[in-house]
Amino acid sequence: MPYKKQASGLIVYTNEPEKPKPFSCKYELDQRPDHELVNLTQRLYRSIQPFLGDKVNIRLKPRRGAVRDLIPDPVETWTIYCAVLIAGTADAALTAILHNLGREARALVRQVFECGAKAAYFAGHPRQAKLELESEPFRELELLDELGYDKRSARYRNLRRECAALARARPALARYAKKNRDLPSVKTTVGRKKSRRTNKSYAFHYRIASQTVHAGVLGMRDVVSDEGFTFDGREKNPNLSLLFMSAYILVFLRVLNGVFKLGRDTEITAFTSEYDALNKRILAPLEALKRKATKKPSAATTP
Repeated sequence: MPYKKQASGLIVYTNEPEKPKPFSCKYELDQRPDHELVNLTQRLYRSIQPFLGDKVNIRLKPRRGAVRDLIPDPVETWTIYCAVLIAGTADAALTAILHNLGREARALVRQVFECGAKAAYFAGHPRQAKLELESEPFRELELLDELGYDKRSARYRNLRRECAALARARPALARYAKKNRDLPSVKTTVGRKKSRRTNKSYAFHYRIASQTVHAGVLGMRDVVSDEGFTFDGREKNPNLSLLFMSAYILVFLRVLNGVFKLGRDTEITAFTSEYDALNKRILAPLEALKRKATKKPSAATTP
């Protein structure tokens, strides 16, 4: 039975529900990640919002839809959107890595890469950024159809009328939305199609992580060993994920700086120098092992 103590000191029965205890963290944090690298990673994603300042003014541009109106600048809109996602996702990824969940953090590190690549792609392809932004009604109607949304509802009927009017006014946009049912693929945003460099970058930064994210067969190597299955999510070298993620954020900061003309070149140069020094120091032992493994044995001599 629940009891409570009154101001007089008398203990009486009460029907009031017990207040839950505050959440507390009892994880023993992973101490293997390099402290300087952890601090740099955190400063990088925490610099995104200060770079922009307290207020961001997004320009308005004309849109020729069912009626002529104004829309936020598409490139700036996509960049801000990705900025918000990267800042939050990178924070979550670092938290997961320090809480012994490096394997599970791969999905988050991969998302940081995807958002950064998308922002860079749209910054270089403003027309497609505009088409994607203007295709929003078609995208929403398609999603409602997939969800089996009630076609009699006011929301569905209004959206369908809007899409019909937009298709009549801009048939090319309707065809674009129908042909391109989703945003540009990650592989498209990375670089040119059928490029060896694009394929390598996509495979290294996205496809490898996707094996674990999508429960691919190659992801089993991180769960199954000769000793059996392991629930331990710690990576053998947690610094690698942090190096990758820091590099992705650095690339995005350059995009952010360029799109909004923030004049943050000095800060980005300082971040880059700090990253390069850490990257060199942390990877030096791995490079030494690699050279040792690939070094050809000297030819045996006969007397």
